Amino acid sequence: MPEFFRTMLGRRHYEVTMPKIAQELGRLADALEESNAIEREKMAVMTQGGGLNANREEE
Repeated sequence: MPEFFRTMLGRRHYEVTMPKIAQELGRLADALEESNAIEREKMAVMTQGGGLNANREEE
């Protein structure tokens, strides 16, 4: 039996599938970083007195 990387399926795996997985992982990391930045901004606003209950206290 030939080694996997020498088969047609193995070649496709290493030349197509793995690069696509790496690309999608990069996109996922970027999306997670953006989400974290948004959450950090929300937390900063809330800790500066602009939280959800701030308006209720003024009433």
